Amino acid sequence: MSGRRVRPTDHMHAARIDAGMSKMSADPIVEEIHTIREALSKESDDDIRKIAEAAR
Repeated sequence: MSGRRVRPTDHMHAARIDAGMSKMSADPIVEEIHTIREALSKESDDDIRKIAEAAR
């Protein structure tokens, strides 16, 4: 090496990724999907096999 110090790994990656962006606004389609998913989960007692079967 040429005598230079190795920089810490946090220098290689962004320390902050939000860049001043605010929280995303609610999307009605995504909200509807979440509501349906929650309903399927409750109806199926959180059993992934039952949830998958109900989704078919």
